[in-house]
Amino acid sequence: MRAVLLTCALAACGKPPPRPTDITTVPTNAPVDESAAGSAAPSRVPGAPLTWKTGPGEFPIPSDAKDAEMPGSAVTFQVPHGRDEVHAQLLEKLKQDGFVVDQQQMLMGGYRMDIHRDTQKYFVSVTENGDTESLFTITVK
Repeated sequence: MRAVLLTCALAACGKPPPRPTDITTVPTNAPVDESAAGSAAPSRVPGAPLTWKTGPGEFPIPSDAKDAEMPGSAVTFQVPHGRDEVHAQLLEKLKQDGFVVDQQQMLMGGYRMDIHRDTQKYFVSVTENGDTESLFTITVK
């Protein structure tokens, strides 16, 4: 009787789950071979200083930032670096170039800053856009 019940239980449950030793693991964190992908973008060492170019209202933006269209007076750039890295290096660049941060806060996953230099005012936002990319938005007031 037990054998019949055991056979019925096994038949009803189907195939048992695979054991951990039977599973083949495919690595997803392997380094990307940029030469095979045909990428023309130069590789950058994480933590290395960003280079800058002049953006709207002569405000500095990372030189590898790509424009992203947004309606209105705000201009948003996609930057292929993490939010915290871009923010920290932006603060250093602003000090060097004579910009003054009037107000700064962390709000909804991003840094929001009111900045001025001479008589020109800016509202700047640096937010996350995935793990390795950020959005850099500038409104010239």
